[in-house]
Amino acid sequence: MLTKYEAIKIAKQKAFEYKLSWSDRNLSVKAGEINNKPCFIVSTMDDGCDESGSWLDFQFFNPNVFYINSVDGTFLGYNIANRKHIFISDDKDSME
Repeated sequence: MLTKYEAIKIAKQKAFEYKLSWSDRNLSVKAGEINNKPCFIVSTMDDGCDESGSWLDFQFFNPNVFYINSVDGTFLGYNIANRKHIFISDDKDSME
């Protein structure tokens, strides 16, 4: 059984692999289910604000959500800003 910290590590790795934004400051993890598979749902949103910058420079970016199988650590997929899910798992037929 995967821990939430291992799920975060996998999600972060996949964010960099797929060139998606990531922020350790804006991070949440919850247990859930996607297409009858137990998973960790890892959400992050890069706020785009430099700590020394003005509030006028503040930018909002889309949240990224990653789905990690909580049983075996398989990366199931992700979505960006509540758009269509992008499934990565080899088990695509059972996830549609």
